[in-house]
Amino acid sequence: MAALIYRRAFSDSYGLTLLGSGEVPSISETRRRIFLAERRTDIGRPDHFYKGYLQHRLGDARDVSELPWIVLRSLAGRYLERRDGLVAVRYELFGEWHELLPFLSPLAVIIAFLVEEDRGPGPGVDPRPFLASEIGDTALIGAVDPGLEDIVRRKGLNELHMHLNGSTELDVLWPDACAAPVAVYAELKDAERKSPEPTAELYEQLEPGLTPYGIYRRLRAARRVRRHLVMELASDLEVGRADGRPATGLAALSEAAEFGRSDMDWPYPRWPALSLHPARVLFRGRAYRPIVEEAGFLYACLSALKRDPGHRAIGTGLYFNLLVLTQLARLAVQQVDESGFDQFQKYTLLGTRERIERRYGDRFRQLNVREPFQTLSHLEGRFAPKASAAGTCALITDIVKGYLEFRRCPHAKEARRLEGPPPPCLTGHSCGGEGCGGIGRPEAELFLVAHFIKRLPSARNDYARRFRDSDLRATLDEQARILCALVKGNATVRALLQGVDGASNELHAPPEPFAPAFRLVRRAGIPRATFHVGEDFRHLLSGIRAVAEALAFLDLQSGDRIGHATALGIDPALWLDRTAPRAVLSRLEALDNAVFAHRALAAIGGFAGDLLRLESLIAVHSDALYDAERSPDLLHRAWELRRLDPLAVRAVERSLQEGGRPATATTVAEEARFMASTTIDETRAAELRLVADTVARSGSAYELFSQRHALDPARAMDPVDIDAAVISLEAFAALQDHVLGLVNNRGVALETLPTSNLRISFYDEMAEHHLYRWLGLVGPVIVNRPTICVGSDDPGIFATNLRNEYAVIGSVLRHRFKLTSAEATRTLEKLNDNGRVHRFVPPGVGFKRPRDT
Repeated sequence: MAALIYRRAFSDSYGLTLLGSGEVPSISETRRRIFLAERRTDIGRPDHFYKGYLQHRLGDARDVSELPWIVLRSLAGRYLERRDGLVAVRYELFGEWHELLPFLSPLAVIIAFLVEEDRGPGPGVDPRPFLASEIGDTALIGAVDPGLEDIVRRKGLNELHMHLNGSTELDVLWPDACAAPVAVYAELKDAERKSPEPTAELYEQLEPGLTPYGIYRRLRAARRVRRHLVMELASDLEVGRADGRPATGLAALSEAAEFGRSDMDWPYPRWPALSLHPARVLFRGRAYRPIVEEAGFLYACLSALKRDPGHRAIGTGLYFNLLVLTQLARLAVQQVDESGFDQFQKYTLLGTRERIERRYGDRFRQLNVREPFQTLSHLEGRFAPKASAAGTCALITDIVKGYLEFRRCPHAKEARRLEGPPPPCLTGHSCGGEGCGGIGRPEAELFLVAHFIKRLPSARNDYARRFRDSDLRATLDEQARILCALVKGNATVRALLQGVDGASNELHAPPEPFAPAFRLVRRAGIPRATFHVGEDFRHLLSGIRAVAEALAFLDLQSGDRIGHATALGIDPALWLDRTAPRAVLSRLEALDNAVFAHRALAAIGGFAGDLLRLESLIAVHSDALYDAERSPDLLHRAWELRRLDPLAVRAVERSLQEGGRPATATTVAEEARFMASTTIDETRAAELRLVADTVARSGSAYELFSQRHALDPARAMDPVDIDAAVISLEAFAALQDHVLGLVNNRGVALETLPTSNLRISFYDEMAEHHLYRWLGLVGPVIVNRPTICVGSDDPGIFATNLRNEYAVIGSVLRHRFKLTSAEATRTLEKLNDNGRVHRFVPPGVGFKRPRDT
């Protein structure tokens, strides 16, 4: 409750609308709306609880212009301190700070701390040189943790799960959006065209009736208000240039803030161009990195408010700026009250980062915090392949170019066309001579993982082609062949592309459609694989089963990994408590869950009552789908066939049909073996041999496998209402432990993404995260404790970075589980060492030797 009221201070959409129409909202009405926003978050508390906090924290404010300084100074005073010469989060409050970040700009709080501390330059002096040394390249600062700092110094951190797009933080995204509202609008409109319903839902969640054009008008107005603030500050400080006209207070500010006013109708000079950052206009001189420019602008505004808290024009202008910024945050950073992958995916589809994330250099700086950028030792950047080889190659070229520019590599210009072998600094070696300008760790390495995207099936196309997920399978085959061609023909791609992944919404596609594509790229020399699975699920059984299917169908082995696997760690009792008493699944999903659970629990033993309930469900659902009850054993044997490529199976069946022969397990196996021996396409031959060998052992299960693919979608997707507690708590826990045993037996590691899981899954606080159960710190007891690696997932969308992921883990270990500092550090180091061992690198590279001094 420490940030209660403060965290909602800049979330007043109605107040923003008033400002955009030329009216300044009253402080009493603004306080009421802040109270109601907090009240809606927890209806179990009485009004007086929130009103007490409201009076305590904002009761002294006489005008909305006073809110920026009151709120930001208060947050800075509570959460920040100066330690070891740097601004840092108070260690004991880091968990609270981490949860606050989706609500507002961390940079604004940091600048308020620096202004209040009063170490920086005085009025009229350019603060940007001072701020460049204070801030580094990110506002996502952490706490001072000597144990974690020691790990970073000696070894560096190993980032094993990070999507390159989705990583730009809010305080870099915001000034870029203000600089180019037309370009942002174009991206938002394009995203709306591609994904109309999810994007409309996110806009409506933020504010009823909001559209991309509404966001454009607000960004356009914010840009003018920021220029108006330059005029106010220049007049106040007598520095820089005031665009030829003195500021005229609230009346002029209101003109700048009008949403309906075009830039051409704004009666003030627009030179220098409005796209130029306000700090550049105010202080002139050399250009600084975007986050430093924004820091300079905030420093000037907050310094003026500290000197004169009653300056209504500057205070109201900054308030307007923070209101629009917070709206952008609601469209770019997943909020704490928005759970589930469907919510997360809206952020990835909206287009807020499309423009800025075509450039990669600044992101590598951000991820490594500050010069000399020694945080990361290993980075696996994940990217989505394009629809063509040329497009994919261009994307990889941009990534490599950005990384080499970040490292100040002398080979940056030579590598722009990805010709020849990669520069040594990409793969953890010295470039020789002057090296890479002392930027980055000497052993730092960049490797790439291509993530294929899951997508919803077309019921019509699947039914016509008589196999499931037909569109997705065709796309995956095309993209896999593109990757294979690039690996074969380009030495740099061959060196960097070390793995593949299946990402995006797992409710849209199961693991099985990815199996042929994963086999294809392995044969082409892409050695490793990981897979997003068990992250979000309609039922806990669905999530547990999905992990088992990824292991089996994708043939994950030692050296491979699985992403998230929340279903294997979440306490079943917590899940039952947080989910609804009943769940609606497709009949096919309900049957698959029952068959999987029956098979596993029968193997474990001791769950007779659960088995009887499952057998009843299997009988009902199999009869409804196949017009006859099917045994659990037969259904399981048909399940094992799902690793096959149904396109290859249908080709064999067509060949049999053309020859007038029936399609049975025996004839299909024989025909597949014959077709494999006569084709010149080795990839096709390999798939046909797999069909022959697998179907030959299947017996009558082959017929059921074929029937399943040809099911009428209306029958397969028929919704059924089932108990969430379809089996006992003990059975859920046993199934989790059983699949974890399968994971361990195969030598597969699990990737945990703490903040991502907290936002997407069923957790209310970080201490509930399944990581601590996997570590053996909380029950139910797990016998098969997994090997765990840590990643940050989408740092921009989740307002985090890898260092802060370790910091928040350590904070929970210390404060909730009462580990000593030494014990917590050993746990963090073990997790990081797991990342080093299980990172994706070319075969034969072996272990890196970390620095010991």
